Formats: sequence, C-alpha cells, structure tokens
Amino acid sequence: MPDRFTRPDVCNTGPLLALSRVGRVGLVARLFPEVMVPMEVVAELLQVPHGDVPLLQRELAQFRVLKSPAQPDPLLSAQLDAGEAAVLARALRLGHLTVLMDERKGRRIATLVYQLPLVGTGGLLVAAKHRGLIPQVRPLLDGMVAAGYHLGPVLIDECLRRAGE
Repeated sequence: MPDRFTRPDVCNTGPLLALSRVGRVGLVARLFPEVMVPMEVVAELLQVPHGDVPLLQRELAQFRVLKSPAQPDPLLSAQLDAGEAAVLARALRLGHLTVLMDERKGRRIATLVYQLPLVGTGGLLVAAKHRGLIPQVRPLLDGMVAAGYHLGPVLIDECLRRAGE
C-alpha cells in the first residue's frame, strides 16, 4: 500500500476533535507535508463552545484553511454533512489528495465512489508510533474513548495489532 502520508491531506472535523481531546492535534501537521481544512470544517469545529476550542484555534493556524466554499456535487451534499462533503469535494478538486476522516459513510463514499486515499484517526496514530512521534497508541485511543469519541472495539483491536501493542 502506498504511503498516504507523503501527500497533502484534507481534514474532516472528527479526527481533529478526537486528537484535540488527547492533546495531539499537532500529529497531523507532523505526518503530512501540508494539511488543508475547508472552511466548513472550521465552522463545525468552532461553532459550539467547548474546551477544545483554544487548542484547535492554535493548531488551525498551522494548517491551510480553504476559505472559499467547497461547492460539493449533489451526491455529497445529499449524503453527508457540510464538513464531510467539503472535505471530499476539496480532495477531489485538488488532485485526489489524502482524506483524514473517521465517519463511516463518508469513508465509504471517499473510497468506493471517488477512490480517494483515506486515513482515519487510528491509522494516523499507528503511523505516528511507527515514525517515533508517540511511544504508544493505546493510551491515546483510550483517552479518546474516555472523552466520548466513538471508536469501536474491532477498530481499536486492529490499531493495536498494527501498532504492535
């Protein structure tokens, strides 16, 4: 499988929130050569006041915020929320860039309909461990779950297996 971390990526809301809950949003910028976030995702991240907003605002300053509306095709708008649709539309328009997304329906559309390269939060953590950026994956996955981010047991087990934990 090609290394999906050698190309720029377009981030969705979920992984950024999950990583912020464990203080590791900075891993995204350390793994990808360029990180892009559509304005629709920024709006989702910052629309509801929560404890993650200050960290997310600092981290977003490292990313390239795509300020014009994404204008996704009708399939994306009908099937996904505004942030997910914007991420996929931008990744397509900018040259089949890697997508950082966890939401199951969005992932299926990204891969099956558009053949976009895809990484989820779990895969990002496994790559971070293999590159020596974090010592372990388990504490971060456990922290995300404890903070209310949904990660299924099968996904957690697969991430731990790939991380050698």
